[in-house]
Amino acid sequence: MITLDQIKSFCSTDPIRFKLAEPFNLEEWTYATDGRIIVRIKRGLETLQTAKEANINPLSAYNGVFTDWFKLPAFEVEPEPVPPEPKRTICNECDGTGDCDCYCPKCDGECEECGGEGEITDLGPKPPPYPIGIIKGTVFNLRFIQKIQRLGEMEWSLGEKGMMAFRNEDCEGRIMAMESKVLNERPAVTLI
Repeated sequence: MITLDQIKSFCSTDPIRFKLAEPFNLEEWTYATDGRIIVRIKRGLETLQTAKEANINPLSAYNGVFTDWFKLPAFEVEPEPVPPEPKRTICNECDGTGDCDCYCPKCDGECEECGGEGEITDLGPKPPPYPIGIIKGTVFNLRFIQKIQRLGEMEWSLGEKGMMAFRNEDCEGRIMAMESKVLNERPAVTLI
């Protein structure tokens, strides 16, 4: 059986999508989504909100015809890297003074780079791109596929408009495909 923590892992952590930060109930189902993946299980978990309170209609994701169910082969992806802690460093533009030498009305004597603080936040190196995979000619983020597979062995089916369905005896859901232009940016693994 799927736990509340497992289904919560499919909720959004994006502050802009705060209404999707918790699972919600609609009719006989409990849903969780981050806007890219939606998972539902037979209602049995107490959640804090209803679909109406979350202001979403999850049923639109369940439209479409899915046939030709298949299994995916096993695959491994590198664990998601832990981002480094941001560091404060001396601003190179003002050498840490926070001042601007031009004193024009535009900057009012304050360094534009650091906002007059004399320091900037260094977020460290950009994390490596997430791994992508091709499933029956459609591109998906493999970290998302792997996350779904942690809910148990799944059956998969490609639908229309880049949507792929997944299901097992405990849950079902949908995942959005990626735009194929990402194939120009990095290599992909063909799974099936």
